[in-house]
Amino acid sequence: MSRIVFDELVAHRRTCQYEMVACPFAGVGCKERVLRKDVDAHEEASMKSHNRLLLAEVHKLRQEASTTNTEVARHGKKVLAMKGVATVVRALQQEVSTLREKVARSEKTILFVGVKHAELMSAGLDIYSEKRVVDGRTFRLNVKINTDHYGVFLSCDKGHLPCTVKYTHELVHHDGQAASAKKMSSEYGYEEHEAWGYPTFVPKARLANAATSPYVKNGYVTFKCTFEVVE
Repeated sequence: MSRIVFDELVAHRRTCQYEMVACPFAGVGCKERVLRKDVDAHEEASMKSHNRLLLAEVHKLRQEASTTNTEVARHGKKVLAMKGVATVVRALQQEVSTLREKVARSEKTILFVGVKHAELMSAGLDIYSEKRVVDGRTFRLNVKINTDHYGVFLSCDKGHLPCTVKYTHELVHHDGQAASAKKMSSEYGYEEHEAWGYPTFVPKARLANAATSPYVKNGYVTFKCTFEVVE
């Protein structure tokens, strides 16, 4: 039986998927400890409670900043002359701004494209959703109608690259539930390319019969993309 030297053991513990670790939101009050491999699942399941913790922290920091500003105004130039007061105020304001950005990024964005069934049976068409600005970047959902398949892509304007997102593409069921036609990404970095997705997301044959397809409603088929900007 081979022996793991101490340095290798230490290195292993830094990445071991079965190590119990604190939630990344522990700094704002989450007390959960989970296996490293379950951190993403915990963040996904606890998004609302994490958002509440972040908002509470923002409120607390705003109160502290407000109190500091009040003290500065009350004592006037004498307090302003004290070393470090202005620096503390700026630091608090920066923390508030950073936390606001984290809250905004934790909210997922949804884009829809509704396509007429008659158009879906053609080929060579590109159909886009409305533009949505998230974290200062402009995104759209693009459906490409090819000969045998439908391609689905999340696109980002080139001027707003690079950035990293997580996204899920779906074909919406007629009753509003998520369809079985669903594909999820891991994190994708936008660098040289400005669109990511699946050129053969769903075969045309699956939507050919408007009368029996569970994805056709009132003559339309709806494609959906849920995404969040990671950085």
